[in-house]
Amino acid sequence: MKKLFLTLMTLSIAGSAIAATTYTESVVNKLTAPIAQKEIQLQQQKAAAEKAQKERQEAQKKKQEEIKKRQEAQKKQMEAAKKAHQEKMEQKKKDFQNLLKY
Repeated sequence: MKKLFLTLMTLSIAGSAIAATTYTESVVNKLTAPIAQKEIQLQQQKAAAEKAQKERQEAQKKKQEEIKKRQEAQKKQMEAAKKAHQEKMEQKKKDFQNLLKY
């Protein structure tokens, strides 16, 4: 009889411990769920901000590259115009010297 009583007492204590644990877990989950949700939201906002910043940096880098290409093209165009002008002046000089010879 004692063994039966001890067994039933142990089962009831274990059952109440399990029930208390389940209740505690549900209370903890209920209290921490908003905090966890807020943390997830903050992580998502941080990821979105990092992505937007990365996109802005890439756009700025692309814009700088386009400006650099445009400047190089203008420089080449100026060099070509300068060279054409020098060649034209040399040709005029040669023509003038040829005129003086005759």
